[in-house]
Amino acid sequence: MSNNDNFLRNTDGFFASVTPRQDAVEAVSVTLSAAGAQVGGGAGAVTMAFQTRAGGNRFTGSAYEYYRSPNFNTNYVFNEINGLPKNDVELNQFGARLGGPILIPGLYDGRNKAFFFVHYEQIRFPNSFTRTRTVFNPRVYDGWFRYQFGGEVREVNLLQLAAANGQISATDPTMMKLLGQIDAATKTTGTRAAQSDPLYDNYVWQSPSTLFEHQPTVRLDYNLTNNHRLQGSWSSIKAERTPDYLNNTDPRFPGAPNQRDFVSTRPLIAMSMRSVLSKNIVNEVRGGLTAYANGSNFGYPSSLASRNDPSTFTDSGGFAITTPTATTDWFTSNGPSWRKAPTYSIEDTLTWNRGAHTMMAGGNFMISDASSSSQTMVRGITLGFNTDFDPAVGLFNTTNFPGASSDQLTAARATYAVLTGRVATVA
Repeated sequence: MSNNDNFLRNTDGFFASVTPRQDAVEAVSVTLSAAGAQVGGGAGAVTMAFQTRAGGNRFTGSAYEYYRSPNFNTNYVFNEINGLPKNDVELNQFGARLGGPILIPGLYDGRNKAFFFVHYEQIRFPNSFTRTRTVFNPRVYDGWFRYQFGGEVREVNLLQLAAANGQISATDPTMMKLLGQIDAATKTTGTRAAQSDPLYDNYVWQSPSTLFEHQPTVRLDYNLTNNHRLQGSWSSIKAERTPDYLNNTDPRFPGAPNQRDFVSTRPLIAMSMRSVLSKNIVNEVRGGLTAYANGSNFGYPSSLASRNDPSTFTDSGGFAITTPTATTDWFTSNGPSWRKAPTYSIEDTLTWNRGAHTMMAGGNFMISDASSSSQTMVRGITLGFNTDFDPAVGLFNTTNFPGASSDQLTAARATYAVLTGRVATVA
């Protein structure tokens, strides 16, 4: 029998996922065809039912730990190519379980009557991920635009060209500050190498992060009579990713203040009553709810100050600045969001055995509600070059950039916009 007491039936399965722990599960059933009411009816094309372990008349338990360390692994081949050490991936996954009759010495003996099962598992996973960022070649900081023509690299100083033609030739102090911080960050760790496009360099580094999860599970069984059994279970998983590396919202560069963390709390409660109505008729009613708590938070306030709030944009004057070139921006995220998808379900199944035949009838009622919200922390500025109205548009031609393609001229305009702080949009 599957109590189906660990279930998830909603439209937001990825973010509100239920992840039963192996040592807390007694059995798993998978239904690929049209499912009956006993496994959730029409809740989906594929239905998975997890049965939580139950206690019995004997006390049983276990304890375990899974350990992973970089000392046991070889290095990733692309780390070796980029001159980087092994990723700092160290996993500690440990837990314990205990089940048996409910006994209170001198007061209550629950053998054959009342049973319990408890399980707890925790994951501690400090790790690092190899990230590749795109940065300007250092020559760009002095105004030089670099492009490939045939087998040679050609350079044109954008600031000198602008000055000679009466256009803005002064660099923007905010952008030069950000470019300087990016350049300084690339010198702290990692490796930097030229791209095939001479305008850019590749910067490869190992971004540190941590994952913490813990999940307690409790199940209680009580035989009301010889024919009626009441069962209830509760489990809750809390996951924290600091930063949220799974969604690529870790800092773009070492020491960059802005990142996005992830915190999710996903509880699950289920109850059932199994009643033997006669020697060949059994009825089971079940109900449960999942993901009814705080849901998933992308950009949750961090335990470390100044990582997910407006103060992380101080370096850029209080704005989220997006550049028009292929370079990686200094900030990571300006839009924290949160979402939840609670599910409530009640169902009943009646089973009738008659000789070699079994007939089942039942129904289920389910409510699934998904909601999400987001916000913008600071106003965003997108830099760019307006070819319709910018007075410097006449500078970017093949006379001033001999042999340049249209794409290279577009890149030259975008680079000039970055160096001089030309604003395309404010939102």
